[in-house]
Amino acid sequence: MKGKKKASYMKAVYLQFLTVLMIAAVCINVLLIGYYTYREKKLIRDEKENQLNQSMFYIQRIMEEADTVAAGIWSGTEVQGLLKSYKTKPDYLLYRDCVDYLSNTVFNVNAVAWVDLYLSDSNNLITSNDGVFYGLEKEDQEYYVTLMEETDGPYWSTDYTDHFLSYFHRNKQVVTLMRPVYSTLTGKKKGILCAGIPVNELYNYLEHEGENQGMMIAFGEGNMLPFHMDQEHFALWEGEGGIEKQMEEGARQPYRYLFNGKRYSVLGKKDGKTGMTVYYYYEDRYLLPNLFPVAVCTIAVILLFAAVYRIIIRISDKKMSQPVVVLMDAMKEMEKGTFGVRISEERNDVFGEIFQGFNHMSGNLQRLVREVLEERLRKEDFKYRLLQSQINPHFLYNIFNNMIWMSEQKDYDGLESMVCATAGYYKTALNYGNQDICLSDNLKQLQCYVWIQQVRFADQFECEICFEKEILPLCIPNLLLQPLVENAIAHGAQYKAGITEIAVTGELRGERLHFEVWDNGQGIQENRLNEIREAMKSGNGDGKDYFALVNIARRLEIRYHGRASISIDSVYGEWTKVVLEIQESENV
Repeated sequence: MKGKKKASYMKAVYLQFLTVLMIAAVCINVLLIGYYTYREKKLIRDEKENQLNQSMFYIQRIMEEADTVAAGIWSGTEVQGLLKSYKTKPDYLLYRDCVDYLSNTVFNVNAVAWVDLYLSDSNNLITSNDGVFYGLEKEDQEYYVTLMEETDGPYWSTDYTDHFLSYFHRNKQVVTLMRPVYSTLTGKKKGILCAGIPVNELYNYLEHEGENQGMMIAFGEGNMLPFHMDQEHFALWEGEGGIEKQMEEGARQPYRYLFNGKRYSVLGKKDGKTGMTVYYYYEDRYLLPNLFPVAVCTIAVILLFAAVYRIIIRISDKKMSQPVVVLMDAMKEMEKGTFGVRISEERNDVFGEIFQGFNHMSGNLQRLVREVLEERLRKEDFKYRLLQSQINPHFLYNIFNNMIWMSEQKDYDGLESMVCATAGYYKTALNYGNQDICLSDNLKQLQCYVWIQQVRFADQFECEICFEKEILPLCIPNLLLQPLVENAIAHGAQYKAGITEIAVTGELRGERLHFEVWDNGQGIQENRLNEIREAMKSGNGDGKDYFALVNIARRLEIRYHGRASISIDSVYGEWTKVVLEIQESENV
């Protein structure tokens, strides 16, 4: 090899090595960046879930505290004292003490803004902030009595209203704890207690980091209470098709949606005790980690790697170039078709072992090429004879006769179906010369074949074909099941009066594919059955009418070497069954 050609060649080799190395380095860094990004996103998402859980925990503590306070109010002496004295003249001192008790309770509990206590026997309403209302009007009395009758235990509501108190000192966005009041003496329900918590008190415990992310609270069926969100954005949450409804129906979390060209994610957590749901919405850009430092480090590593590689190449150039050139010259000779080329140079380094391996490979390759050529000739000859045997002239002759008859009868729909069935059968039977066929195509092949035969042997047989769905992607040798169906029609149905039933099934039993072809035709006599079994075992059945069974047995033995089997059983005058089993691991 001349100097310029050698230099150009080595330069190309080094460049290819460097290219491969750089691609590998880039791929590794891309994988690392992807993993880093995935981990960072997961950490950020986990952090937001923790914030949601923490906020939910604080709100639950507030509501549990309000429930505890409400339980203490109705069981206290001030309230129970009023329940005992309702039949006598109202004791205004007791009512004043009760108002003071409610006011002090509200004052000492930060979240609770007010408490309303309605006593049904006296028809009076005691409030923590507005005093006592004696003898409510009928409309107000009916409202509180209805609330009392519908309330059997504590629950939270956003629909409570006192109907007559002004709201100038009350927050209109309030969640109210409704709790029945019972007499400790009689155990009967005597009133209802309503404790209100302003929504803004709850929102004080929720995360809010800007207009594009924050939290919101929902009570009941779609009663969203927006916070730090404009009405246009909030409208996406309302209605039957809104975000809240879809999350209530079990949408996958985090739920994602678009608003003003920005992609948002939502996490939700519901408190089964209070019926409250807290949602945490945020823009997806908050999940994107800062990749600039990672990118800088990646570029630096790639450049450093390239520099080190260049130094190594320069040092090893002299020791590697000569044997590589010799090896490449021998490979070029092999490319020209000289498969027996040998390298005569002897070396004591690693290239000496490579040269020996090359010489050994060259000799084996020459032998294998010769064998492949011989095998290819045999295979082409076998494929030709197989295709010829698959096209049965008598079968085609009957098909064409049936087509002519349909044409004369002007049964064009039937003729079209016959043509489609014939095309479908031969398309799968020929299978582009491939030896194996998927069971999904094999199923179509059998269906087309049965349809054609039903036209020929009208009202003589019915055939049902059923393969399990899980085996349809698997493959078996082509034309393995069709001869069995053909035998069932020709020998089972053709010589029996009435309609013969044929069933073809395929399923997976353990680690083996299991196929059965069963018919209730004329059956096989016992001596005849033994003759067939012996022929299948010995592989000698040429010229016999059971040649198909013997041929299938031969093909299975050659292909699977004992890992597949075929058997036949029959009761004369009743039924015949052929069972074929193949190891599942042998089918791709």
